[in-house]
Amino acid sequence: MRRAAVHINAQIALLSDGIKPEVVCFSDDFFIGKENIALLKDTLGDAIREYGGGEETQISDEMLQTVRDMQHDKNNGAKR
Repeated sequence: MRRAAVHINAQIALLSDGIKPEVVCFSDDFFIGKENIALLKDTLGDAIREYGGGEETQISDEMLQTVRDMQHDKNNGAKR
């Protein structure tokens, strides 16, 4: 079903004329309930979850100062 939904999504995207198509694939069961089936694998999301991403990381003082300097230069018209 996933493969068919991906194929349908691709065909509709090729045929669409300005209107963004939406294709949804899900399973429905009286015992478990409705479960969405992802059309494409979320490789980046899986890697973030696997390596403990998601929590906010602190910006180093050096990086923060560099960004401030760049913004200051930009505001004053300096070129780098």
